[in-house]
Amino acid sequence: MNETTIAVGTKSEQKIKYVEETIEEIGLHARIMPIECESKISKQSITEEETKQGSINRAKNAIKKSMHHHTLKGVV
Repeated sequence: MNETTIAVGTKSEQKIKYVEETIEEIGLHARIMPIECESKISKQSITEEETKQGSINRAKNAIKKSMHHHTLKGVV
């Protein structure tokens, strides 16, 4: 069986830790692949919509950057 890889659009140790804790809580065995990605929003997002858009942008960029490394089962 292939190992599940989850691309995370950040290199933030704290954010990666949250992802690791979450996948452990749900019983998923997966490898985390941190990928530095731009959010394409301001450094300190002000609105909820801007925060949401930054997360979407990071996820899309993580997918693009990781496609040549692995076949992905999940992206955060």
